[in-house]
Amino acid sequence: MRRSLSFIFFLVILFIAVVDADIVEDTCQKASQNIKELPYDFCVAVLGENPKSHSADLQSLGIISMELIEANSAKVSSRIADLLNDKKLVRDVKIRLEACKELYSNAIDQVKPAIDAFKAKDYKSANIQVSAMMEAPTTCEEGFNEEPGLQSPLAAEDNYFLRLTSIALAITTLA
Repeated sequence: MRRSLSFIFFLVILFIAVVDADIVEDTCQKASQNIKELPYDFCVAVLGENPKSHSADLQSLGIISMELIEANSAKVSSRIADLLNDKKLVRDVKIRLEACKELYSNAIDQVKPAIDAFKAKDYKSANIQVSAMMEAPTTCEEGFNEEPGLQSPLAAEDNYFLRLTSIALAITTLA
């Protein structure tokens, strides 16, 4: 009798673990269907890196995705600061980097209100905040594309940040 109870308990725990693990995959599947520019594998890899995501619900995944945005925007801001200190960069690049610096600073400022709105289940406001964060990488890249021959030193960072915000945007839409 005791063995069968232990076995049943084990099966229940196993079932719960399988269901929890699927939340990231299910969410990323829906997210990548809603936002064509968001690769499913990227979404699963990024959310899966956070150990909390494996036992999260959709609400928690939304917060995790926004925390990832916050951490990444700080990294991009640091990269911009490093680039601005590079004496070899031409003036036109530095001017555009200054604009990017401001854009990412604004994105950082929008993370907390987005998280607060999401926690309050005000998904429309959270969606608006996340959408505004998406402006940083797109506007940054547009600045470099304005002048022929000018290469963005932030192309990879901007693309990554855009994908991160796409995850959060999709989750605010799914919530």
